[in-house]
Amino acid sequence: MRKDVNQPLQKFLDVIANRKVDSDDRFIVQLKKRVAFVKHNKKWRAEYMRLSLYEMDRRHGLKVARQEGKEEAILQVTSLFIKQQLPKENIIANLKEAYDLTDEEAEQYYKRCLK
Repeated sequence: MRKDVNQPLQKFLDVIANRKVDSDDRFIVQLKKRVAFVKHNKKWRAEYMRLSLYEMDRRHGLKVARQEGKEEAILQVTSLFIKQQLPKENIIANLKEAYDLTDEEAEQYYKRCLK
């Protein structure tokens, strides 16, 4: 048992985490029965899988959107630096620091903006 959580709450958390819990507590017994029922109910399992796939798709979409937004921001900043006629070395250094890029990544963005 963890010392920062009371025993009934720890038992509940253990059930949720699918850890072995020996308890004659009525709530825990009922909870275990309900979890077993849900795990074996085909309709609920199908809905859970559908929602899980939806959530994975949504998270992937957000990740892609963030990456595309980051790339667009890097390209805009790089173009601005080039228009201001900053030295290439300064632009590369700024990109690396601001966006946590490698030398090669910063160089690639720089070259893309020269086209």
